[in-house]
Amino acid sequence: MIYYIRFVIRYRLLVIAAFAAATVFFGVFFARASLSTSIGELFFANNPDYERYLDYNDLFSSDFVVLVGVSRPDLTAPENIARLSAAQRRLEKNPRIDQVQSFLTAQNIAGDDEFLLIESYENLFLNKPSEKSRYLEAINADAMTSDWLLSRSGNSAVVLVETGSSRDAWEESHKVIEEILGAFVQEGFRAEELYQGGLSAIMAASSKEALFSLKSILPITAVLLFAMVFLMFRRFWPVIITMIITGMAVIWTMGLAVMLFDRLNIFTSSVPGIILIICFGDVIHLCSAYLIECGRGVSKKEAIERMGQEVGVACAFTSITTFCGFVAMTLVPVPLFRQGGLLLGFGVAVALFMAMTLVPVFLSFIPKPKPWRRGSASKVQAWVDRRLYDIAKLTFDRPKSVMAFFCILFAFCLAGAFMARFETRFSERFDSKHPISIGANWFENNFPGTTSLYLYIDAKEDDLLDPALFSRILLLQQEVKALPTVVHVASIADLFATMTRAINPELADFSTIPQTRQGLAQLLLLFESSGGENLDRLISPDRKSMRIVVRIEDLGVIETTAVGRQISGLARQMLGPDAGIEITGLKYLLGDWVDEVLAGQRNGLAFALVTIAIFMVIATRSVKIGLLSMFPNVLPFLALLAWGGFFWDVVDTDTLPVLMIAIGIGVDDTIHFLVRFGHEAQKTDDRFEAVRQTLSYAGRAIFMTSVILIVGFLPFALSHYFSVHIMGTMIPACLVVALFADVLWVPAGAELGLCRWKK
Repeated sequence: MIYYIRFVIRYRLLVIAAFAAATVFFGVFFARASLSTSIGELFFANNPDYERYLDYNDLFSSDFVVLVGVSRPDLTAPENIARLSAAQRRLEKNPRIDQVQSFLTAQNIAGDDEFLLIESYENLFLNKPSEKSRYLEAINADAMTSDWLLSRSGNSAVVLVETGSSRDAWEESHKVIEEILGAFVQEGFRAEELYQGGLSAIMAASSKEALFSLKSILPITAVLLFAMVFLMFRRFWPVIITMIITGMAVIWTMGLAVMLFDRLNIFTSSVPGIILIICFGDVIHLCSAYLIECGRGVSKKEAIERMGQEVGVACAFTSITTFCGFVAMTLVPVPLFRQGGLLLGFGVAVALFMAMTLVPVFLSFIPKPKPWRRGSASKVQAWVDRRLYDIAKLTFDRPKSVMAFFCILFAFCLAGAFMARFETRFSERFDSKHPISIGANWFENNFPGTTSLYLYIDAKEDDLLDPALFSRILLLQQEVKALPTVVHVASIADLFATMTRAINPELADFSTIPQTRQGLAQLLLLFESSGGENLDRLISPDRKSMRIVVRIEDLGVIETTAVGRQISGLARQMLGPDAGIEITGLKYLLGDWVDEVLAGQRNGLAFALVTIAIFMVIATRSVKIGLLSMFPNVLPFLALLAWGGFFWDVVDTDTLPVLMIAIGIGVDDTIHFLVRFGHEAQKTDDRFEAVRQTLSYAGRAIFMTSVILIVGFLPFALSHYFSVHIMGTMIPACLVVALFADVLWVPAGAELGLCRWKK
């Protein structure tokens, strides 16, 4: 390390020029960055299940819809019907909207003998307002519209707006949603009468909230971080060098992101904030060591070399272990984590390279600083000295008590971690006053069961009008409807039942549907010849594929997938080999995705812990010490899981990235402490003196970096969006736990003879 520092100082102008050129190179790519976040690109990539889902959407209709709730007294009054109809026509003219459905477009089927009269409810309510009570009853008696498009009171309605494919970017989706709501306002509805829901609306709002939080909070974070550096050192040059290195690290990392992935997404756009905060660690440790060495009276050149030799090695190990923690994300088989893990790992490596190169170069230009303990900084340093001495005394006066406390804490956290249950409930990530939360409550109270699963049945031999196969499909639909979490089921069978009942009012259930191929085919022909529409939403033109829409309670994505798998298993059992079965839906696929994430996260976590343990053994040159040192690294994320297990109903899956960040950051201080303790243990047989000197040298920087990192993440707690908010609550909590474990557990272990270096 000394030779490298001497080299970069000797050729410092050339080094500066090279870094400037590289920064310009990456900066050109960064300047071209654009933001685009689609569900397909971010979560599913080339997932075959997702591709089949898209194929079925093309064949039938997309389930990527925005739900617009409309609440107004007597929505079926002619003036309200006219407003609602005008809003729908305005939406249908929007090129970014595929189709609009509501109770106005629903079809009333009436008839006599062999004749059918099919008419939209819009025409019926407008032309025969005196009979609206009869039409309200008809809507709620029809299996296709019952308890869905219009409430029984007639005061609440749901409008389904298909906004295209899930390939579309969320950023564009949010603009579309604003246009959708605006169309209703332009036709006379008040904003407070409108509610938004549906997964597409939730995802678009998530994207907007996360980006807004990052854009508004990051500047606050940067200002706080640089202010904390100044308060800790009471001089400007550490602030300047930190600003230069963090800025360049962000430019290099984001430039690489654009080079590799062309566009940024919601996750990669959060990388600059994490890199900004993490970069401070190495710089603070180096600057702190340099000032301590200068305070010992050595020359500036020797102080720079000692800084690199004694702290630079530890910084290298911390960066390697942090790199392993972040790169472990790439083991999760989805683009979201792979891209984020790769960029964070690269950012950490770049930050170390810049710190070890530019800090010595920068220090070689400026005069030797005044002693750290003079002037206004002396009070801060004196306070830190007292606290570090108190810690050293505590760990040596009561080492067994300290170790027992942490063992009990570890057992407590382990028990809580096993209680943690992961789930993703998108609508619960928003503040209670957010339109998504308000909308979710409104839909739950007025139209429970807004989550849809789609069961596709494909005939393998002939077609679905085969009487034997169709009869089993009828039985399957009744079995699905009986499941406890299912709210409603609708398919072509319900249309057949409605038509049969219209022709003969005495026939009222599935048992009255024709039992012959000819009878079923005649019903389809009769429906189309009578002016019926949207048959292709229920059955394909070749009659070989059909869709059963299953509305279920508003569950988390994992629970939704479990219900879907139960329905799929039931279908395979009842239909046998005569039909192909595919259960799908966007929420169902996301639940599958979360399962993959959890499995990949376990693999990534195991990889991170094993590799970190190996490097800890290398850093401490002791298997026993290296493995024991993993305790303060495992404890923080166990504490996070325990908190979720004990105090949360479910642990949101967005805490998973926080776990990886906590592991990546938490290990740094342990390495700095143990490497320094190894140096001090070589100088004296007095373990207390070795620990005291370690705390004075490395402990000071550990304390400073922990405080700065905690302050850096705290502003994220200001966000009202859960996924951003927890970065400001959970990560600081993990850092606090890691700090106390580092400065208490390891010294207590040293006093008990668990940490002992050979001379």
